[in-house]
Amino acid sequence: MIKGQVSVISIVIVAFLVVSLIGASYMFAGPMVEKQSTISQHGSAGKFMLDLDKAIVDIARTCTTKDGCEERIRIPVPGSLGVDETANSIVYLIDSSQPLLTKAPVYLTPGNIDEIANYGEVQNPGYITMEGLQENRQNKLKYVLHYRSLYNAEQGKTFNITLVGANEQGSDTVILTYMGTETTIGGGHQTSDLVNSKVNVQIL
Repeated sequence: MIKGQVSVISIVIVAFLVVSLIGASYMFAGPMVEKQSTISQHGSAGKFMLDLDKAIVDIARTCTTKDGCEERIRIPVPGSLGVDETANSIVYLIDSSQPLLTKAPVYLTPGNIDEIANYGEVQNPGYITMEGLQENRQNKLKYVLHYRSLYNAEQGKTFNITLVGANEQGSDTVILTYMGTETTIGGGHQTSDLVNSKVNVQIL
């Protein structure tokens, strides 16, 4: 298996893991409607993160004029969405009526999780994880959309998507705006040219 390779797990299967096998006593005690609600919320939140990733990648790959492309996406499940510029990630946190089976991150996207991925082994510079947390005795689901470098040896280029949006946080709508692309000669992996596309993330 390639280093960092992860299995493809569908959102439906992950949703089942979220609410299943969490202890016999809890399974008998927990109302079924709560389990169904958690599955529905997870499905909506997971699809939102996948749609968000697709929108960001499409903007970075197809737009050519600064501020010339904008995409708005509604946040489907109440929670907190924020940008972590240091980690080049978007973090989405929602409440859950059910505890998670394991606190280890579950990967919702195929491919590997290397910080520098080889184009061909993976097609997308981003990947999405989900994990369970507990804050002040409240169960939560944490989704993270992270962007790393994508190295194309044939072209001699390293492609980056950089998220811009320090201190952005909200719970209603995400507004994505193309901020331009810069190329740095020899600035990428193995002295390849670095092609860096910036996408501004505003959260209302």
